Amino acid sequence: MNKKLFQNQGNVAVADVINEAGGKAYALPDKAALAQLIVNGYIGDSYYVSAETQLDQIINLVRKINDTEFLAKLAIYARTKGLIKDAPAVLMVAIANDQRISYEFVRSIFNVVIDNSKMLSNFVQVVRSGKMGRKSFGTRCRNLVRQWLNSRTGNQLFHDSTGVTPSFADIIKLTHPRASNEEQNAVFKYLLDGSDSDNLPEVIKDFEAFKKNTEGKLPKNCPFLRLTSLPLTTSNWKELVYNMGAQALRINLASLNKHGVFTDSKAMDYVVNKLSDPNEVRRSRMMPYQLLAAYLNTKEVPNVVRNALQDAMEAAAENIPSFGNKLVLVAVDVSGSMTNPVTGYSGRTSSKVRCVDAASCFASAFARNSSNVDVICFDTRLHKPVFNSRDTIISNAQKFATYGGGGTSCEIATKYAHENGPYNLVIVISDNASWAASYIGRETGLMKYWDLLRRTNKQAKLVLWDLTPSTTSQGANRSDILRVGGISDAAAGVIANFLESNGGQEFFVKQIDSIALPSYN
Repeated sequence: MNKKLFQNQGNVAVADVINEAGGKAYALPDKAALAQLIVNGYIGDSYYVSAETQLDQIINLVRKINDTEFLAKLAIYARTKGLIKDAPAVLMVAIANDQRISYEFVRSIFNVVIDNSKMLSNFVQVVRSGKMGRKSFGTRCRNLVRQWLNSRTGNQLFHDSTGVTPSFADIIKLTHPRASNEEQNAVFKYLLDGSDSDNLPEVIKDFEAFKKNTEGKLPKNCPFLRLTSLPLTTSNWKELVYNMGAQALRINLASLNKHGVFTDSKAMDYVVNKLSDPNEVRRSRMMPYQLLAAYLNTKEVPNVVRNALQDAMEAAAENIPSFGNKLVLVAVDVSGSMTNPVTGYSGRTSSKVRCVDAASCFASAFARNSSNVDVICFDTRLHKPVFNSRDTIISNAQKFATYGGGGTSCEIATKYAHENGPYNLVIVISDNASWAASYIGRETGLMKYWDLLRRTNKQAKLVLWDLTPSTTSQGANRSDILRVGGISDAAAGVIANFLESNGGQEFFVKQIDSIALPSYN
């Protein structure tokens, strides 16, 4: 007998699938695969997978998973913690179309997931597309939209209807809501055809009056996008600043600069203080990659304003957990596929922030918040960035992103950890598209070196943080390995919980499954 061929392989985790990049990988169980798709669910073209393929994967997994409560919890998690807008709307339509589920249960989930007008328009768009089975609304979906519209005041409907697609006029035509009072009825008619009425709220009357004479004072409490669609003066723009929240300011810094707002020191001080306020940053739910995008796109804006964006980044990173004195290795994938926009390709509206930029932001935040964190970068080679953890997160993130651009070999991360430990925790932030492994065997190269590390450090834990939609992983389904996804700080919170727990297979799924569902009658 050929003893070399039949030697004991031990507890080798055999890689059972080929990933989209052509490398060996481990298939995620259905719930874990759906979770990864939903929490990364911007549903745009990625480096290896098209938006259409992602949507087909979501639909097929939803049909396979016969667990309504899990689907509901996943939709809530993705929306409220992951701050995702697209995939939760898809999941909500799937839940609403399941006639086995009571309407009261569906409505309780709908009220949490569809939490603003953008989410409502996304829900309507998904229904209209027919991708989830039928193009017509049906009684259930129509009633859900009607109930949402009828819960809004006239002022709220005016604000809600600004800058959404499908428009509120389309939504009203499709669902035929019945107004609960005269003001609401007047607003519905106004949104449909611009009808005037004494019953319209004052904000609409003021807006219509201002349209006729834009030299007057700006109407109070008017939606920002309504006003900026008009030919405003520099004085108007300066006045407008004081009605903008931190999120609106972040998005419109270039426009404010273009229209001369920052020539007014008082207005500029207001912007700086608003962006620098940690409470405002948390309230607006700005994500680190969004602040990085603003920083990269505002090179002509005064430095004091750009510095405020850096302060905002520090505040946004506060939720990144501290690992105390534990020895931690953070490995950032800087391969070519990590140059994909972090929210996927979507034509001219694609984010300028790449996956590698977002990964670098998180790595920098880990290094900032803990005292014993090493950071490496990898593609098919090891890169060791030189940085000062006391520098701003944005500055360090830009340094990390200058490396690499070739193929992907995730085994470099665990090989480095094995040879340079002992690390208590290894975090690999990647798009998971590893294919250029030097190791040839039944398991992935990442798992080979992780198993070697675990022989001498049985308490060590591995986190594989995926920034793109995927149904495979480089790590096996084991209690010492966390496979997590998403580009919000919610993923970092799951990592902290994992580190303090006894582990357990599919820990991420269990975190989602632990969410309490809203009560309903």
